[in-house]
Amino acid sequence: MPRNLSPSNVDRDNDLTIVTFESEPYSRSAHVSPTQHSFPHHSPTQHSFAHVSPNQPSFAHISPTKYSFTRSRSVIIEESDIVSHPSRSGPVSPKKIERSNTTSILKTTDIHVRRAINDNTLPKPSTPEPDPNIDEEQNEEEEVEKITLTERFKNVLNKINCLYLIIAIIIILLILLAIGLAIGLGITKNNQEPFCTSETCLETSSRFGDYIDTKQPVCDNIYKFACGNVRQLSWEDQTSRYARSWLYKPEYFLEAGNKMQNQLVLLLNRTSEPDLINTDLALRVTKTIFDACMNVELRMQQGLRPLTSVMEALPCSPVSPLCKTFNSSTFELERSIGRFGFYAGEYNIINYDKDADPDRKYTVVLAFSPPSFDNFLGPLKRELEETPFNNTDYRLNVLIYGIKQIFTRNIINILQTTKYNESQIEEVAKFVIELDTLTKTTEKMSQSFTMTTIENLNDMLGDNFDIYALLNADVSDTNQWNVTSTVMVNNIQYFQYVGAFLRSKRASIIADYLTLITTTNLARYSSQAQLGDNNWRKCIDDLIGLEATVKVYADNFGASRSVQNDYLYILNDLRDFYSSSHSYLPQEQTQKIRNIEIKVGVPKHLQNQSTIETIYSTVHLNSSNYFATIVRTLKAQRDYRLRNIGGQLDGNDNVHWKPLLPEITYDEHENVMFIPISLLQLPPLNMEPNSHPKWMTYSSLGFLFYQKLSQIVWNNDRSIAYKNRFLNCFDKTHFAGAATYEVANQVLYNTDALDTLLNKIQDDGQHPDSKVSVSNTIPNFLDYNIYQLAVIQASSFMCYKDDPTNTVQIRIHERSLTYSLMEISGFAAAFNCTSQTYYFNRCIERLRISK
Repeated sequence: MPRNLSPSNVDRDNDLTIVTFESEPYSRSAHVSPTQHSFPHHSPTQHSFAHVSPNQPSFAHISPTKYSFTRSRSVIIEESDIVSHPSRSGPVSPKKIERSNTTSILKTTDIHVRRAINDNTLPKPSTPEPDPNIDEEQNEEEEVEKITLTERFKNVLNKINCLYLIIAIIIILLILLAIGLAIGLGITKNNQEPFCTSETCLETSSRFGDYIDTKQPVCDNIYKFACGNVRQLSWEDQTSRYARSWLYKPEYFLEAGNKMQNQLVLLLNRTSEPDLINTDLALRVTKTIFDACMNVELRMQQGLRPLTSVMEALPCSPVSPLCKTFNSSTFELERSIGRFGFYAGEYNIINYDKDADPDRKYTVVLAFSPPSFDNFLGPLKRELEETPFNNTDYRLNVLIYGIKQIFTRNIINILQTTKYNESQIEEVAKFVIELDTLTKTTEKMSQSFTMTTIENLNDMLGDNFDIYALLNADVSDTNQWNVTSTVMVNNIQYFQYVGAFLRSKRASIIADYLTLITTTNLARYSSQAQLGDNNWRKCIDDLIGLEATVKVYADNFGASRSVQNDYLYILNDLRDFYSSSHSYLPQEQTQKIRNIEIKVGVPKHLQNQSTIETIYSTVHLNSSNYFATIVRTLKAQRDYRLRNIGGQLDGNDNVHWKPLLPEITYDEHENVMFIPISLLQLPPLNMEPNSHPKWMTYSSLGFLFYQKLSQIVWNNDRSIAYKNRFLNCFDKTHFAGAATYEVANQVLYNTDALDTLLNKIQDDGQHPDSKVSVSNTIPNFLDYNIYQLAVIQASSFMCYKDDPTNTVQIRIHERSLTYSLMEISGFAAAFNCTSQTYYFNRCIERLRISK
């Protein structure tokens, strides 16, 4: 305990100055003598009190028994006689110092003290100099206690009303907010166009900027201006065979398809294996097959064994090493076609699947169709267009050679044999071309479809083909049919000739064709398929054919029912406007257009969990065998469709609806147009229709919709006279050449669509010269008026990649877009094009001339 001070010593406390050192960063060292009290529980950063003698020259020369400071500190003069200590619950009075004697502490203003510190001198008071002995004694008697920064802050809060402090902070924040709003309103007032900054708005703006090349003058080359930034192939386009396979499609198709694939792969990668236990069956099917497909190492180890096991179970042919003997006399034509039914896919000699009876709406019937070689021969034919020779025989020989190359690779790599007859393969290649020619020729001769009975169809085929035998080989396993059952026959002329055509060929050629074309169809799922850096895109492409994948995509990325209804309302309005604005056409044509039923999103049966359970509940899912699992799953889907023959479809359902193919399709049988869910992911279609001006919908989805309507109208026999007027005018006005007919047809569809939507915009009261709406303005749109924006945005849906292997198509696309815009009234004036090139006699006007 410190000793009591004598009264005489207490009186001299009037000379004391209590100095509080603030807790700013500084460097100091504490030297405590053995006779002094220390406080080990206090940190070096805490406050402390020191007695300062008036004759002390500087803080830099304090005795070693005190604290020494390396630089000057700010000082606050404390006038209180009470000091709180962090280790005690209340204020503490220094011992032996009477309250009455502490009121005369030296009072010096802050400015004097700060000046003293900065000058390293303190003003000398007029009071008598204190006795050094008393100073030392007092230092020994008083405990110099340190206060932490936290406690110092608490002391301040105790002296200041916290409520007032909070109110002050709130007022300051409100003032800052008001200033920000004022600035924002000022900017908005100056621009007259507040920006829409939602994700979809920014995505739409980005797409707009990604397409057009503003460095290219509009009037010099409108195609390079509208499509300049997307024409060049990306690295993936150049290196991926899969990516290159879609280059014949417009850029918007590739854009929407890539986005859909990216969405799916992110969803599937986020789904872990344990999640599949309690998840729905659709996701479990999709995820299991995707993981199996992505397991490239295991697939390469398995090799071709899964595919070989399938081929062993099918009828053999001379070209297959799996076939030990082949007897032409015992070859059963109809049964072989039926056995290869599902596995040969669209390449089978006779295809059969379900369809809807147009006379009994929503009734499911069996439909027969010729083979389709578009996917098989399409790439070869497009490459042929690049050959410098336009000789028919030369191109035919090149086409035969290309088919032989495909079959030869499959024989060596998949059937794994080098023992084959070159002339035998050439015969099969010629058979493919003849079958394709028969299909294309008869398609022009007959109407699109015919409704009849199985018995009548069998009688039509005669002795050359037994349709009953074909059905018994496959369909009878899943559906109980009878001879009076109604069936749909697409291209009935083909079926009248195909029997005789087949009987004119050797059985070995037909058997080899079925084997080789089936191998080609299934090879995409084997380990011989393209596997590499872009394998995930190939895997997603395989999954698109699964109805389970469609449901997964719709559940996670589908538009709401209200949004779909909004699009239906707009599209129905666009359809009616097209019909009324084309009143010069025959009445049956305009009436057919007005009766077109529009469907948006996905078929209703895929939104029903019970449908998924019915299709896939019995399918064995094996993530260790991709080929077997994907083939089993696809066959289960086809068997489900065949089982439904004779049943009823829901009003919001259809058998031709392909929701994950991002393009508008049309079913002539039912007079129905489909707007797939994958197309609605494309900006600005992914914005809610009522959240932006209608011109944006008109010049995007509306343009694609009118394009499809134009194709329906101008490819109809009833419109041929009107179409010829346009073609004759176009041929004389623009140019002549080998591609004139194709270019002219594209220009007709594009011009009709664009001209109609511009008229619709004006009919809705939006003047073409006006700026965009004050609300929902999207960056990049402010520099153009509505007319210009509608033309530029619609043009983006006519852009294609510059495929270096097909320069002919590049020229066709470029000319089609350029001449389409030349046909539009007001284009030259709107974009200030003074060149005479943009002033033609508008051929589109020839359509409106009455007979």
